[in-house]
Amino acid sequence: MERVKNLKYQLAFIQSLVLIIVSLKLKVLSIEDMSFKFWGSLAVIIFLNLKFADGLVKLLIWKSKRVRNYLFKSNHIEGYWLMKCTCPGDKENFFSESVAEIRFNPEKSDFDIFPYRLNNHITRSLNFRVDIRNRSCSNEFEFYNPHLCKGFSNGTFHFSSAKNELDFYSGVINIEGEKGIILQQGVRVPDLDIHFFTNKYGLNWRNVLINEHHRYLN
Repeated sequence: MERVKNLKYQLAFIQSLVLIIVSLKLKVLSIEDMSFKFWGSLAVIIFLNLKFADGLVKLLIWKSKRVRNYLFKSNHIEGYWLMKCTCPGDKENFFSESVAEIRFNPEKSDFDIFPYRLNNHITRSLNFRVDIRNRSCSNEFEFYNPHLCKGFSNGTFHFSSAKNELDFYSGVINIEGEKGIILQQGVRVPDLDIHFFTNKYGLNWRNVLINEHHRYLN
């Protein structure tokens, strides 16, 4: 993502500038000696700092939610979302209410999604993509119902009134080889609520949250 790349380049530039200044002060490098050694050393410093900055940015993103909030600002979508579908016939049982965790993956500079349902129907994401600038996402996935099926979803994240972060989702799901669409909506569950459910209900907290989805979804 663009902001991740920019942060990496900013860190590499600052580190390189500091090392060059220190090297000039210690006379390891001389600005008067514009030889191959000078330019070669400069290239090595920049290259190593880019590598170091890349690892540092990944570590900061992985460890610090504050850094992730800084990078994505109001467009940050990381967290737990309650999802609800409106669909016809035999798909209604499968696409029941679910809890989806959206988590940033610094290795691929994109987000991963991990859905959970009470009915134990496993949905495996094959290609989840987020466009932060347009506040949209798409997901290619597969599931068994009862045979192996493939689906594709796409939608947009929104701000509800008086909110300074994205907290509402609306989209559609298409099932390969079938007509019609499945409407999908979701709401972000506040972090404080997640802490409450996890502390009170332990490993069973997702089940309880889904059973109380009416508190968040109409």
